[in-house]
Amino acid sequence: MSQYMYTDASNHSLEGIEEIVINAIEADITLANASDNQVSWEADWRDAVGHPEIIREGNRLIIRFNERNIYFNFFGISIGKTRERAWKGSLEAAKIYIPNGFPRLFVNLVSGDVLFDNLNLERSCRFNTLSGNVRGAHLHAKEVKVTTKSGDISLKGIICENLILETFSGDVNMISHSCRRAHLKSKSGDIRISEGLGDLKELTVDNISGDIFVDRAPAMSKLTSISGDIRFSSREKKGIDWSLRSVSGDIVLETADIRSRLFFSTISGEMRFLNVKPGYSAKNEYVLGTGEDGKIALQTVSGDARLQFMETDPSQSVKEEPIASAEGDSERKAYTKRFVQPDENVQKVVQMNSQGILSKEEAVDLLHSMGYKEEEIALFLEKEEQQEGE
Repeated sequence: MSQYMYTDASNHSLEGIEEIVINAIEADITLANASDNQVSWEADWRDAVGHPEIIREGNRLIIRFNERNIYFNFFGISIGKTRERAWKGSLEAAKIYIPNGFPRLFVNLVSGDVLFDNLNLERSCRFNTLSGNVRGAHLHAKEVKVTTKSGDISLKGIICENLILETFSGDVNMISHSCRRAHLKSKSGDIRISEGLGDLKELTVDNISGDIFVDRAPAMSKLTSISGDIRFSSREKKGIDWSLRSVSGDIVLETADIRSRLFFSTISGEMRFLNVKPGYSAKNEYVLGTGEDGKIALQTVSGDARLQFMETDPSQSVKEEPIASAEGDSERKAYTKRFVQPDENVQKVVQMNSQGILSKEEAVDLLHSMGYKEEEIALFLEKEEQQEGE
């Protein structure tokens, strides 16, 4: 590799520079923390030793490793084409050293990858690629934003206040993060967040056809997927505000033993509980414990949802069951008496049936039209018959 240095002693002083912009076309860019107050790089050129274009605009330093022929602009990159209209760029790869605590860094690529290890920036860091991947570990900045169209994003040990990760068809994988707010987006790739350090306060995840996996989610989380599944796990107990939505995908929610209200809305899906004994307050509304520590909203069209508490004693695990089913007549009656509290409209229908105003068939049809299932209707009417016999 040939080494080129840009230091305070050169014609382009770093004094007054607060932003470094790195542009390239096909090259892979590796970023590392410099040991002194200078930006330097080691470059590997394809054909012959090249000379990056250095431009100073106010407090911005632009380093262009691509051809100078300008045809159009992408992410601030001057992109050239040959006469055969093929992409042209003579840089193969470059390793660039960024001063510790530098204010702002922007990296813009077309088809190359961005790799980094141990970067410490004062303010912000942005990586933009068209088809390349972004992979790295140990990045510290106030704001971090990564965008790519078809590449994957894989990050570890990110420390920041605001994090935005966007990809069109690539996967997103984030491990050992410590961010206050995070927003992750993908169209068709999977999104996976794991091993959070507990500092994350707000999480938003948007996906269309990919799956979403979140471990150690914060108290404020909003996850949306169209056809993908959602697997959500959290140890939070206070100030719960979770919204999980999927059209045709399934939702699995694993939490600590929380006291929260639960709202479940679906067209043809089913709600199931494991290691949980919820209270039933109204149609599609449940109560976990006293319900005083927050709210959970689960919404699907055709997907199922499952809520399970983390097991503290595996020997005490409970068999997974639909909310409105129980084995044996005595168990079903006990469950009804303890947990099922019909809302006002249900009580009216049941009462009219007991008074002979409505036949049992008419009552069942009305309860069906209100969205209740066969098992729930049987429990409502059976409870009324039991009370009349007492």
